[in-house]
Amino acid sequence: MEFLTTKQASKFWGISQRRVAIFCEEGRISNAVKAGRTWMMPAETT
Repeated sequence: MEFLTTKQASKFWGISQRRVAIFCEEGRISNAVKAGRTWMMPAETT
């Protein structure tokens, strides 16, 4: 399974990295996992 970082997702969606992280924290992005200090989400999320 391929994963995206918050930076990659933010560029794709046109929103800030922090906003993507907030979505992950709130559970609005399914299957997002925290790896260290960054959130990782499945590529099919986009």
